Amino acid sequence: MATSKASHRAGRMSLALTSTIPCDDIPILSPQRIPPAVPQEEPCSSWYKPPARRLQDALQECAEIDHELKVLETSGHTRVGAFAKTLAMKPKIGTKSRSSSGNVEPKDLSDDDEDASTDPFINQFYDDQGRTLSEQLLRGRMRVLALVKLIHGHHSISKAHAELELGETYARMNLWKQAELHASCAANLLREIEISSQKEKGSAKTRGQKDNGKLLRLALEFCYEAQCDEAARGRVSADELLVHLNKDGEAGSHNQLVAAVFARGVLEKAFESNQSLHWQKLLLRLEEISEELHQHLTFVSARLAPGVAQMLNALFVSLDTAEDGIVPFHTFLDRLQTANTDLSNCKSSSASYIQALCGTLQRVLNRVCYHSLTWTEILTLGANNNLRLPSSDDSRSDDDSPPALLARVKLLLSRVYLRRGQLEDAVRYVQAAVVARERIYAECSDLVPFYLVAAEAQARRGRQLRVLGQQARRDRSERWLQTTEGSRHLRSRALEEVELASGSGEPLLTKKDAEARARAKLIQELTISTPSSTLSTNRPGNDNEVSARSLMDEALESCNKAWELQERHFGREHVATAAVHVSLAQVHLLRSINEDRASADEAKEAVHEAICCFTAAIDIYENACSGTVPASAFLRLELAKLYQQDQLKRDKARAEYELVGRFFATFAAEFAGSESTKRECATLALDAFRQWITLSRNGTTSLDDQRFVLEEMNSVSVNGYGEFSIEACESAAQLARMLHRIATSRASQREPQSEIHNKLRTATKLLRSATYIAESLLGANDRRSRRLRKDANEIESTMRSTLAGEQEDGGGHEWLTI
Repeated sequence: MATSKASHRAGRMSLALTSTIPCDDIPILSPQRIPPAVPQEEPCSSWYKPPARRLQDALQECAEIDHELKVLETSGHTRVGAFAKTLAMKPKIGTKSRSSSGNVEPKDLSDDDEDASTDPFINQFYDDQGRTLSEQLLRGRMRVLALVKLIHGHHSISKAHAELELGETYARMNLWKQAELHASCAANLLREIEISSQKEKGSAKTRGQKDNGKLLRLALEFCYEAQCDEAARGRVSADELLVHLNKDGEAGSHNQLVAAVFARGVLEKAFESNQSLHWQKLLLRLEEISEELHQHLTFVSARLAPGVAQMLNALFVSLDTAEDGIVPFHTFLDRLQTANTDLSNCKSSSASYIQALCGTLQRVLNRVCYHSLTWTEILTLGANNNLRLPSSDDSRSDDDSPPALLARVKLLLSRVYLRRGQLEDAVRYVQAAVVARERIYAECSDLVPFYLVAAEAQARRGRQLRVLGQQARRDRSERWLQTTEGSRHLRSRALEEVELASGSGEPLLTKKDAEARARAKLIQELTISTPSSTLSTNRPGNDNEVSARSLMDEALESCNKAWELQERHFGREHVATAAVHVSLAQVHLLRSINEDRASADEAKEAVHEAICCFTAAIDIYENACSGTVPASAFLRLELAKLYQQDQLKRDKARAEYELVGRFFATFAAEFAGSESTKRECATLALDAFRQWITLSRNGTTSLDDQRFVLEEMNSVSVNGYGEFSIEACESAAQLARMLHRIATSRASQREPQSEIHNKLRTATKLLRSATYIAESLLGANDRRSRRLRKDANEIESTMRSTLAGEQEDGGGHEWLTI
């Protein structure tokens, strides 16, 4: 009675019922009369979320944290202080929220003040539990992996993807052992999935079921393509559909029922007088008028695992309350994933089918984004897991297919081998990863990190081979000198050394000294440039040097490819393009580290290219971030070191060191509430200022400029380490000595005596303070304490000699302020 009433109301019997009832089975009563066993939501259980919804929330949370962490990594904040400590715990942050609860045990106030942070930015980088962004992301990836195992099982592509994401998170935290473990798990799982899929294809081919329902799959792909087309908006025409289906001439040769469904007469009847029709309405019309489609879907449901057809039928009809043949996509998928969770630990064919269907429906929902689902789509998607969805730039770049995931696994393993120093394995894995990723889509922006890792691995391996080649040539030269020909060359060179020494008026060399000097020079000459002799044939270092040069060229080519992709997708001024310039500069620096004198010009050119790349990266960072950031400051440090190697560029190096020192001094003040960040920034600032002082001593910098820098160093030491620290003591002593030097210089003789007296007075106060700190921390008999006390007494006597007869107020204790 229920089914006849439904057929009179909708004009036909529900296709979900007619296509799942075998001929010799007892018909299942309509779920409209007997509701399915779906638990009713109670007010007390409104907090419950199905595992699939929890997985979506966890993925969304991980995406948000990953975005915030990438911003910090790009700007360089994660390289300094508390941000660099990925597993640092700050349990005192959430004390305010916990103290508001009812019964809280009293705590020692000194413990609260020890780690309490007054940094206004600290809550942006830590949660209520005191976890850093890195640890939040790690916990989120762990939660995603657990939910994926619960929903999709232990042998699925989703599980391999979750393992890979967790391994990459460990790699970002420099936990390479755990990263390798999860990458190996993902690689083994992907290989198992590939082997099982090949076996399934082979078995399906032997059973002659390869092309069964292929025409219906092609039609569904065409419909999804029309839905994603903004111009078509989901509307299709009969002529376009027939043209698409006739591209494959053998598409319907193995299934006459499906071929009859898409005959021109049936399609014209479905379209009636309309030129175009929405694809889902077309499917519903075919379900209504095509008996062949009914028979085909009945055959498909009959071949399903036991109980699967009945469960899908009950779920579909329970959601089809309007009896119009469509159900809400999200609701159907949520309930199906809930059922899949209950079967996740089973290894039956039913569990495998439900798991594969959930994965395919999720792919369709993510790409097509349509709100409803028909019974034809469900059975067709269940029988065709390899459905080709419409492609776009986003889908290409975020391809989760096994080949793309395997390429990412190889890339991660290559990074692991790089950190271990296994450069040969790193080069081999990254080359395989690049080839595999280029086969999928060679113009994708995701290839940029592949090229950058390849450039680093190739450059480091090239440098290693060059060193091995030089060592091999050195060993070969030493062995050659022990031969008859080598001994003859050694004796002749020793005689030349004796003649040179006697001709220059030096003391006469002994035989042992002359041979040692001649041996050292011959080995150096033979290692750098071997003359044409028996040594020049079959040299063991030749192959290594040729391979090294080839790898260096390949590293440069990889950087150029990365730069071209980055420029094409994001532009030259994008902040991510700076990483390409940095990698290119590092490759040039590895090229410049060469002991071969014959290629000195090439080394200079490589250093010049590295300077240009660093400068370009600094400009990109500062333009994108509206000023200096830690990333650009660290690059300026590298730039200053390169300038420092050139005698003509010492002024540029001093300017870079001064800029870096002042930036980190300001940066430490901005994060004054984070003790580790403040101290590490103070250390970086002091190091930069010390390098500035070292370069200024040999230059033409005035003493007053050096005094200003020393005053900044003293201020940074006090703010970073505290007034009662050994760093503040040392900086105060340096500033006092500089003041004493200025006061006693010739230029200061023209100044008024009062200014000289003030400088000496300030120097005395600083040295007295430094002496007090050193005696308290190091002891009164320590060498440094005695030296400070001696310097303080000398400066004080100098100050008193400038004002003879004038008695100072306070008895010489004005340096002590209570």
